[in-house]
Amino acid sequence: MLTIFKQGRFDLYLERLSYMTDEQFQDTPLMQSLAEEFDIYVTN
Repeated sequence: MLTIFKQGRFDLYLERLSYMTDEQFQDTPLMQSLAEEFDIYVTN
């Protein structure tokens, strides 16, 4: 189960991802800017 808090805007992040194409997912600068916009940081 995933709980999404509206004030965190994670729901908006997931919505934006749902409209993206496979090519957009491969666009590193686009993915980085999207993550920064929603304060989502992934570390390797």
